[in-house]
Amino acid sequence: FDADWNDVGTRRYATYTNLNPGEYTFRVKAANHDGLWNEKGASIKITITPPFWATWWFKLIMLSLVLLTIRHFVNYQAQKRNLLKTKALAHLTQLKLLRNQMNPHFLLNTLSSIRALVLIDKEQAWQMISELSEFFRYALQNFNKVEASLNDEIEAAQNYICIQKICFHDSLNVSYHLDDRARECVVPAFLLQPLVENAIKHGAMTSSEHFKIRIRTIFEKGVLSIHVSNTGSLNSPPNDTPQKDNVHGTSLRNIKERLGIMFQDRFAFKLFEENGWVHLNIQINYEGKNGKKKFHTHRTELAYAKESSEHTVTG
Repeated sequence: FDADWNDVGTRRYATYTNLNPGEYTFRVKAANHDGLWNEKGASIKITITPPFWATWWFKLIMLSLVLLTIRHFVNYQAQKRNLLKTKALAHLTQLKLLRNQMNPHFLLNTLSSIRALVLIDKEQAWQMISELSEFFRYALQNFNKVEASLNDEIEAAQNYICIQKICFHDSLNVSYHLDDRARECVVPAFLLQPLVENAIKHGAMTSSEHFKIRIRTIFEKGVLSIHVSNTGSLNSPPNDTPQKDNVHGTSLRNIKERLGIMFQDRFAFKLFEENGWVHLNIQINYEGKNGKKKFHTHRTELAYAKESSEHTVTG
């Protein structure tokens, strides 16, 4: 610790601070009044022990704890990822099961309409089969998908409406008010067509001979609104026999379940009657917890996000 001897005169003590742990030898030599030094002097061995946090065993314990903590964190993250993958797979499976329930429902109803039309007008039946073929072309192309852009859903619904207009001739009037900004939003696959189907079936049962359907989409401040309305009422006529799959039953529950899986508590689903119209409104908040909107960037529809050009079409 000292590079050389320290001459302390007549002082009979020595003070050392901040000595590092280790083995030391403290040496002393003295001189008499004549200045004759005892070169041999005297010595004592001194051991400075380290504090417990500087010992090797404490360092080993701390290193072990750090390694165990890292291992636990890595395992936790792996388990968390596996849990999320499991939940995602379960949700995906459930979405596919729910979505696939829609295809037989629609196909059976359409085939029944075609069967009735064949006996009346073969040309229109042929046209209806062509429209049905186009619709199922879309269905097959998106067979394994649980989500789709709203634009694709609108096109599929319009194809379905063409089929129904053949059945109802001039008694069905459909109008559209479509916000182009909404077309790129991602929604559950086969969302819009069942809504339109319900509106047509219920409108035909509860309104006058000539009934109307209105379809409206709006995208504003990160919220997508889908409105499907029909003339008529929520209550079926007394003489009508209830069907197993009524117009406001299984298909709407199916849609609500799929919306719940995809958007959890970030959607609203409302069915009500007002002023001779039945309204079904769906609102989806795309900003949610992470503040990010989710869009479908398919084909050339990105242009819709730049400018809103709403338009109304009546068919």
